[in-house]
Amino acid sequence: MITKQLRVLTNRLAYVMAFTLCITPLVSCDSDDDNSEAETETEVTTEKQDNLITLDRLEVDFGEVVANSPSGKAASEDTQEIVTLTNNSNERLVGLETAINFPGNAAVRVTFSGLDPGESVDVVLSFGPSNLGPGMYTGTATLTPSIGAPITVDLSATVVPAPTTEDIVQSGLITVSSTTVDFGQVNANSNSAKGQSEDKQVVITLTNNSNERLIGLSSSINFPGNAAVSVTFKGLDPGESVDVFFSFGPSNLGPGVYTGTAMLTPSIGDPILMDLRAEVI
Repeated sequence: MITKQLRVLTNRLAYVMAFTLCITPLVSCDSDDDNSEAETETEVTTEKQDNLITLDRLEVDFGEVVANSPSGKAASEDTQEIVTLTNNSNERLVGLETAINFPGNAAVRVTFSGLDPGESVDVVLSFGPSNLGPGMYTGTATLTPSIGAPITVDLSATVVPAPTTEDIVQSGLITVSSTTVDFGQVNANSNSAKGQSEDKQVVITLTNNSNERLIGLSSSINFPGNAAVSVTFKGLDPGESVDVFFSFGPSNLGPGVYTGTAMLTPSIGDPILMDLRAEVI
């Protein structure tokens, strides 16, 4: 009798152990699945936090900026670039700290009195070469909003040499109504003095577009025959104009087309080169 009871007890114990061994892996697998889901949710939440406040670009190149003149007379103006900051969160953005790490006269500015969800604002980044020499410069600007993660903007600028006095372009200060003078057809002189041709004349208007008084104008001509350029004035104030006379006589030239040049050199601005043409018939 005892043996029979012992056998029944042994069978029950074996059944309990087998059931325990089967159910344990299942509980362990369920636990792993729960942890995986928790980790996934955490990663999604972190990604959303990074995009609550965004900029439309994270790289700003100020391009080529002319260095300031060593004399200080020609100071380069600051160059500006604008980026757009947007509030993608469900909260009102109430603060934005800014910091810049860039050489020269660099700054980051933004003005707002709070930014509601979905709204945007301009952030102005500026750069001036100050006393920097020519070269490539890089740095960063950091925006730290009251919502979300800090935002870093990569900055770059290329400072190029300032022009010397000789390099400054003066063209356009003194201008002429035309840089081409065509005398057209001119009769050749006859062998007899009675049939001598008269000089042909063309008038061009010269204007002072500068802010100074034009006090001198020299001229030279490289053209065959009896050619000349003349102008008479006692100074030309800003905005005023004067007539310049170009004349041509065939002298002893035979029939044909003749070309040449005249040079006007004002006391202000660049020399002016004129193209000349005449046809002797």
